[in-house]
Formats: sequence, structure tokens, C-alpha cells
Amino acid sequence: MLKVYLDSANLETVGCGHLLTADDKRTLKLGQKITSEQSDAFLTKDLASAGNTVKTLVKVPINDNQRSALTSLIFNIGAHAFSGSSVLRKLNQKDYVSASNHFLDWVKATVKGKLVVVKGLTRRREAERKLFLTPDTNSLSTPTPTQARANSVNNSANGEVENGGEQSNADTVENKAAHAPSPLNSSYTEALEKLDD
Repeated sequence: MLKVYLDSANLETVGCGHLLTADDKRTLKLGQKITSEQSDAFLTKDLASAGNTVKTLVKVPINDNQRSALTSLIFNIGAHAFSGSSVLRKLNQKDYVSASNHFLDWVKATVKGKLVVVKGLTRRREAERKLFLTPDTNSLSTPTPTQARANSVNNSANGEVENGGEQSNADTVENKAAHAPSPLNSSYTEALEKLDD
């Protein structure tokens, strides 16, 4: 959206989901329009920050589809929320399937003071999960489905209990700052555009 609006959690947002920072609020007001170039600049900055979070926190091999899905998740929930998530914990244990299932933990937002399931977040998480599980034929580091299932079975056999009930609270979403560009593929971009329709 090319004007400042309130998102489902009543937070001032603009463009492709950029949450206004304190600095942004000095120059942008609710209802104010921005240019396509400004929207693109916000998105580039926010995705670079999310991509850096992936590079910093993920300690196992991932393919481009997984990187893109994680970047999308972090862009939406914030680096702080991701750093304590079951998605990251399971992923760093090389339990790729369980990690993908935990994308669905993040389908709620605080709306009018209540934590509720948001349909748009549910669609987004399902698309991110699907992308995360899509093999990247150009990457040698992609775990095969057999490897991923074996990791999941091994972790279950070791008595690990998965953390349920973890939810996104829009009030905890961090402001995003630019660092360095992250590699994003066209599948991610297309999926993000469809979610915004």
C-alpha cells in the first residue's frame, strides 16, 4: 500500500509491510502517500535486515528456498521473536520438517487487546512453510526428504517435546535496520505478492 495505514494489530505500516519507526513517524503520518521508490527502499532495507538475521542465527545448511521462507518469516515477526522460536531451535537441530511445521505457530496477532488467529497470517505461514519444504535443485546443501524425516524421527525418539502455543505478538515486532542484501529468489517474491492480494 502506498499510503500509511494501520495493520491488523493497529500498528502504523506502509508499503509492503514496513512498520514505521520513530524516525519514520517524524515525516510520515497516517494516510500519507509514499512513492513506489520509497516503498521499494523500505522493503529492500527490511529484507536485508531479515536476511542478516538468517545468516547470523541459522547454524545449519539451508537452500535458497529455505532462506527465502525464513527471511519472510523474520520480516513479519521480527528478529527478536525469531531468535527464541521453535522454528530456529528445530532448524538448528537439523530437524527441517519439524522446523517447517513451527511456521504455523505464528498465525496470531494482538487485535484490540486480544490474541487472535489472523487469516492473512495463516495464509502467509502456509506459503512460507511450502516454500521452505520446496527442494532447491541448484543447491547441494538441501536436505533430502528422507534425511529430513530421519532427523524428525530421531529427535522424536530422543524424547523431545515440541513447544506448542508460541504466538506472534505484533507489539513485539522489532524495527528493522539495513545491513547487507540477502539472496532472495523469485519464488519468495511471487509468494509475497500473492499474500498481499
